Amino acid sequence: MYNVSEFLTALKMDLGIYGIALPFEDENKTLMDVLKIKTLKTYSQFYPHVMKLDLNLNEFKCLKSHYNESIYEIPNVFGDRKILYIRKVTQQNKLLGNGILNPIMDESLDMYDSLMMAQAGANLLSTAVPSFTFKFVEPNLLYLYNMTTMANQLSIEFALEHFDNFSSIPNTAWQSFEQLAILDIKQFLYGVLKHYDSLQTAHGTINLHIDDWSSAKDDREALLDKWRDVYHMEADQFIII
Repeated sequence: MYNVSEFLTALKMDLGIYGIALPFEDENKTLMDVLKIKTLKTYSQFYPHVMKLDLNLNEFKCLKSHYNESIYEIPNVFGDRKILYIRKVTQQNKLLGNGILNPIMDESLDMYDSLMMAQAGANLLSTAVPSFTFKFVEPNLLYLYNMTTMANQLSIEFALEHFDNFSSIPNTAWQSFEQLAILDIKQFLYGVLKHYDSLQTAHGTINLHIDDWSSAKDDREALLDKWRDVYHMEADQFIII
């Protein structure tokens, strides 16, 4: 996996601009702005950083509480990073299957002679009650439907924007990330450098030949169209070549 400096160097090499002074006060910062504002945000939509956390509902701000529908405000545990969506919510309650348990029935669990009998009863019960579901509303609201009264602990899979130092991008995804980054840098540089016929450097005048970059915008959209055909797959399987 690259660090930020190595990644910028690799991009410049691929684009043929390594060692050439570009017309920016701080060319590395300028190129990083392109990667953070365009590449990283777009890439995260297709291949988000997935984090699974076990959270207690008592730590959430409750806006509405009812076993048919509850609304919670998700605490800020990710800093400035945006929650794109929630992939999965699982109740950490092994006795209740996948449905609700009516509050008036809570004490009936004492009637079971063993854990096996309790699980069997819960499985039967879950077939007769509505399934537990959820909905995420940006930026941080979690709606829970048909949640058991005995489950305060949830396992939640969050889909997040990647860290802006690229550290959350796995090794298997770097090729596809770099593919988009090159197109974004090409599109940006073409929009700037097309106004110049040449660049003056310490080593003399460099004539610009960037006509082949003019298609970067269309090439980028074609790449995203290709990704849209497969982005609905599980994130750990979405390795784009």
